[in-house]
Amino acid sequence: MKTFYKKILIFSIFPIIFALCILGYNVFVDPFGVFRGDISTQVNEPNQHYLKVKYIVNNPNKYNAFLFGSSRVAKIDVSKIKGTDKWYNMTYSEGLPAEHLDNLELFIKKNVNIKKIVVGLDEISAFTKRKNHDYESIRKPYVNKYDPLLSYLFLKPSYNLFEEIVNMKERQFYEEGMYATIYKTGSFFPNKKDAYIDNNKEVHRNDPVFKKPYWPSVRTDNRKKCLDDLKKIKEICENNNIEVRFFINPIFKTTYEKAVSKGFLEFLEELSLITDFYNFNKHTEITSNPINYYEAGHYRPLVGDFMVEQFFNK
Repeated sequence: MKTFYKKILIFSIFPIIFALCILGYNVFVDPFGVFRGDISTQVNEPNQHYLKVKYIVNNPNKYNAFLFGSSRVAKIDVSKIKGTDKWYNMTYSEGLPAEHLDNLELFIKKNVNIKKIVVGLDEISAFTKRKNHDYESIRKPYVNKYDPLLSYLFLKPSYNLFEEIVNMKERQFYEEGMYATIYKTGSFFPNKKDAYIDNNKEVHRNDPVFKKPYWPSVRTDNRKKCLDDLKKIKEICENNNIEVRFFINPIFKTTYEKAVSKGFLEFLEELSLITDFYNFNKHTEITSNPINYYEAGHYRPLVGDFMVEQFFNK
């Protein structure tokens, strides 16, 4: 009998050791930045969606004005917005109106001080469905202080991701502490990459990446759901005395043409029945110039500065 229990003990040790190794890896490596308190040590993109919502919920009176949008609006420096309001940029990877709606409702429930919100929209909003985000480690939404935090303890270790993290500091455009702005304004800027573009304009302008649209396979059709979510956002803001405004991000021309072929203009027509909005795609001198973009998806801070003056400060 003793031998039987001894065998059970021996065989049970290995799963325990294996589980502890996984837990140790996820806490120590922390690839998505959810456990470390000092985000300045983060070398790869963390889960900004989770971290930013958690930060605002824990600091309900630090800001009173919020910019919602996808990673596009990351290059809008909210510190340059004039006035007495305290702005925070809620940008996160593929941020969608459905998620903005959930976050807005959560903020109100948690008594976050909200005076104004601005929502940036684009083809990501219109053609990307949310269903995968709840399962993507870089995009999981904040639910409460335990969810999805506990799920990060049991992530399957990825050698490729670990190798990427180890080698990140050797990359040309790596900037230490870039993500520390999550606990400041929420906006962040790859200054080394911008300096490279400004010093190599012709090389950048002729980059083949601008010849085709930025259109990942996840772009399908989310127009109806997006419009419904935006209508609810507007209604919630009206019912809670929150000023709300909308704008359409300046989309690089090849991506914009692809979006139009998929029904983007029809989406804008339907949106106009719900709310007014400012469409930055009328500035074709911006959207047709590769110097204003990193690739065919994301505009640069110089465009963000133009948007601040044109939309926020006028």
